[in-house]
Amino acid sequence: MSPKLVFDPETQIPLLTGKKVFVTGGTAGIGAETVRALAKRKPAAVYFTGRSESSAEKLMEKIRKDGCDTPLHFIKLELSSLASVKDGAKKFLDIQKDSPGGGRLDILICNAGIMNIPASTSVDGYELEWATNHMGHALLIQLFLPLLRSTVSRPPIPGTESDVRIIILSSLAAAMTFGPMATFETRKEPNIATGFMSQKQNYMYSKLANLYYANELARREAGNGILTVTVHPGVVGTGLVENQGFLSRMVIKVTNPTLLTPEQGAWSQLWCVGTPRANGDGEQGVVNGKVYEPVGKVLAALTKGKYCKDADAAKKLYEWTDKELEGWLKD
Repeated sequence: MSPKLVFDPETQIPLLTGKKVFVTGGTAGIGAETVRALAKRKPAAVYFTGRSESSAEKLMEKIRKDGCDTPLHFIKLELSSLASVKDGAKKFLDIQKDSPGGGRLDILICNAGIMNIPASTSVDGYELEWATNHMGHALLIQLFLPLLRSTVSRPPIPGTESDVRIIILSSLAAAMTFGPMATFETRKEPNIATGFMSQKQNYMYSKLANLYYANELARREAGNGILTVTVHPGVVGTGLVENQGFLSRMVIKVTNPTLLTPEQGAWSQLWCVGTPRANGDGEQGVVNGKVYEPVGKVLAALTKGKYCKDADAAKKLYEWTDKELEGWLKD
């Protein structure tokens, strides 16, 4: 049985006429449900990434059978590979260059992720969950920031607000690390933690990095008119859970007897897409820099947690990440 949550994407997300949306990890799980829901709100186009072209084709066929004619574009992209991220970003940006007025990007949803996998390294030498959940998304964001900023400065689309948003998925697991994020360098080999609990920590630190990066991005880009928020989607019955080892799967299901469905798991990020910005720092609307859980609730554990609201650590992580990505940001 799934928890009773109240949210209706078709009535609570306004039409996205003229807007362009980009979703990572859109071929399965809550990413696929996000793509489906957004496509129904009639944006100019939905772009989504993943590793499986066949899964992408099946999703697009399903959406079209539902009677939705929104243009859908799949970009094959492996987030754990910085070369793949740069190549995928270039494909999208090249399409925008050829669009009237230089193209646009209104909503970027950093949804993709992996969880609690055996310790291994990416092709770039990072711990694999760190590479996929944090580094790949950070590079994608940096490559897209110029277009996101330029979209803010364009005249509003008739009937819509000019409202550019970045939505980054983290997890309540970010509040469960053994200590503060003090040593980013240990995410590179040969300092990769192994063993059952250490595997869990690898995931937790990657999710803490998502939170830190979003917090610092929200601070830096607020003046450019970009709204950045973090989302904990809840504990969702997707492949991330079902593909865990027996012990991990049992722990998750015992501590969370009512898993959300993939459709429900998408609702928090969809709420962040469709809810108007708050006036000031009030709770009646989306607030830049906040962390939300299902559905549309500020998540105190990641907003006020012991390590989670460490502005100095967030700044250091952001700067360290930028330095690591320097070479990938050159033409």
